[in-house]
Amino acid sequence: MKLTPADRLKLRTLATENVYASRMEMQPPTLVALTAKGEARIRFDQECFDEIYLNAVRDYLADVLLNIPG
Repeated sequence: MKLTPADRLKLRTLATENVYASRMEMQPPTLVALTAKGEARIRFDQECFDEIYLNAVRDYLADVLLNIPG
């Protein structure tokens, strides 16, 4: 499953910050990240946030934040 364009943009914007740590909250689907500027929260657009979409988010974060190809 692919991320929505809005979710990709949110994650790409987060990647411009220094991210020290992050965690996922499942209800509502939100990524909470600790950055140099403080806490950042990204609420995902996906109505049906399931394990497949979560894996897509993880893969995208690995690619964007860690420069690891998915």
